[in-house]
Amino acid sequence: MAPLEGWTVVMPTGPARARYPYDDAVASLAGRPVGLWMRPAIGVFQLGRQAVLTVHPDAWRAVQRWAIWTPRDGLVAPIGLAAARPADLVAAAGLLEESGRAPTTGQAGHAGQEGPRAGHDAASTGGPLAATGSTGLAADAPARLRAVLRDGDNDATGVLAGVLDILELPGAQLLTGEVSVEDLPGARLVEPAGRHARAFDRLVSDEARHRIEMEA
Repeated sequence: MAPLEGWTVVMPTGPARARYPYDDAVASLAGRPVGLWMRPAIGVFQLGRQAVLTVHPDAWRAVQRWAIWTPRDGLVAPIGLAAARPADLVAAAGLLEESGRAPTTGQAGHAGQEGPRAGHDAASTGGPLAATGSTGLAADAPARLRAVLRDGDNDATGVLAGVLDILELPGAQLLTGEVSVEDLPGARLVEPAGRHARAFDRLVSDEARHRIEMEA
């Protein structure tokens, strides 16, 4: 994790230490809850050919919201999950109009995501640089996001790049792989203790057994 233009970026490095089904570090990070003190947060992930965005609103008991883009279909309903609206992304990114002032970008971050507001996974590609923006662009942001997410002819890289550009978030070079998070000033590696990973695996196994017993 490292500071980045007023945000904190957190990306998985190396394989996950947990066993299946949590052995995919990127997918596990996408589903990770964010504490209230780290919100609002935005997660930006590429999972296979899909582009996945998560939003963690800055509100007590607020649920994590999802926007999932797939080739050809564009934006699809996140079955079993709360859907994120373009307005949710805009609000979490800090693109707010206040008395004619230009929108501002976010503050600081969430483990596994960028800033307490934004994030990228190690497999992601594409993404723009942070921009200054204007109140006009901020007002148009939801419509522009909707257009990008509905375009099924794009690819995951292009979608993520478009979203970051509209939201005026930093991290383009991390998404493209031009820069590694370890190369950013102030970066540090946070590793889980082996005993914590083993305890997590035991908990997952116990819950799975309990579920099987209840369904038998």
